[in-house]
Amino acid sequence: MLNPLQVDKHSYTILPAKDWQPDIRVLSHFLLSCGTRRYLLSFSQVVQVLPLKPLWNKHETRCRYSSCLSCLHDLGCLSCGSHPPFPAQCYGIVPRTTGGLLGIPLTNFLHVSFRHIVSNTVPLFVLSLLLILFYRKIFFDVLIVIISSGGLLVWLLARSANHIGASMLIYGLAAFLISYGLLKKKLIPVIISIVVALVYGLGMLGGMLPFHGFISWEGHLFGAVGGVFAAYLFRKRQLDPH
Repeated sequence: MLNPLQVDKHSYTILPAKDWQPDIRVLSHFLLSCGTRRYLLSFSQVVQVLPLKPLWNKHETRCRYSSCLSCLHDLGCLSCGSHPPFPAQCYGIVPRTTGGLLGIPLTNFLHVSFRHIVSNTVPLFVLSLLLILFYRKIFFDVLIVIISSGGLLVWLLARSANHIGASMLIYGLAAFLISYGLLKKKLIPVIISIVVALVYGLGMLGGMLPFHGFISWEGHLFGAVGGVFAAYLFRKRQLDPH
C-alpha cells in the first residue's frame, strides 16, 4: 500500500476521470494474467488421462475462486494507470475522513504504478489459493474480517494520506495462514504456517516498520493484525477433510 502523494517525490493531482487514459501496460498485464490462469485451469484436459484426475477435480473449483479474486484485483487496477493523474485513487483510505471509509473495501483494487500491481498480484494469488484449498469453509469470512478490521484500523490510526493497494489484504492473508497453524496445532495447518513463514515472514517484518515514508507500513501492520484476529476468531472452526 503506497501513498501516491509521496511516491518518487512527485506531487500527484486528482483530476476528473474524463481526463484519464488507460495505461496499455496495465491492460496487457491483465490480459496476460487472465490468459495464464486460463491455461492453468485448462490443465484439467490433460489430467483427465492421468492419476492426478481425482486430486484436480477436487480442487479445480477452489483454484477458480483464487483466480477470480486475483483477476478482480487486476481488473480494478485498470482504473488506475501507472502515471499521474490518478482519479481512481481518491477512493483509497484517507484516515479520519468520511470519504475515507469508502476506501476500506476499495483500496485493494487501487494501485499507484504497474510495478505496484505486479508486486501484489503474485502473492495475492498464491496466498488466496492456499486459503481456498485448505480453508474453503471460512474463505470469504476471513477476507471480510481482514478487509474490514484492517481497513478500519488504518482509517482510525494511520497517517493522514491516501492509503491504497492490496498489500493490506496480502499481509492479512499471510498473517492468518501463519497464526492459524499455531492456534490449531494440527499437522496440515502447522505445515502451511511454516511454509508461509519461511517464504514471506522476513519480508513482512520489514514491511511493517516505518523505514520508508512513501510506503503505508500502517496498512501492512494493521492488515497483519486483521489476519491474526481472523485466525483467533475462526480457531474453533472444523477443517475441510483432505
